[in-house]
Amino acid sequence: MMDDGLEHDFDAELAVKAIRKAIKDTFDGQKCVDVERKNMDKWSKSISESILKQCQDNCNCKYAVTLVIGQKVGAGFTAHNKMLWDCNHVEDGGDTFVKVSWENETIHVLVTLYAIKVMAYFSQEQVRALKAMDFDAGL
Repeated sequence: MMDDGLEHDFDAELAVKAIRKAIKDTFDGQKCVDVERKNMDKWSKSISESILKQCQDNCNCKYAVTLVIGQKVGAGFTAHNKMLWDCNHVEDGGDTFVKVSWENETIHVLVTLYAIKVMAYFSQEQVRALKAMDFDAGL
């Protein structure tokens, strides 16, 4: 039987590598970057799309990416995430998240990737249809 990527649990290590790769590919080792709104929009879209593309076959999950890019100006930077999981699926490799932070001389980047396992609720055909949907809530 062909492995279609739908039967295994979320691989957090693979997801972290995908996030780091997306950031690295976007900033390509730059120590300083031109912090303008147009660049911020371009970077956030590039990073989030790259993460989702790399993770689409990680497990039978729907993903949400939150991404914060902030200019370093000497002010504090904090972020807080709160989630309410289906407790029946957290322990069996279901609903989970990973976060990665990165910085250079001019910016901070904080990425959180949420993975919500859908296999427990839907058939394989429904899962494929759900994974094919694209939701972009960019502001």
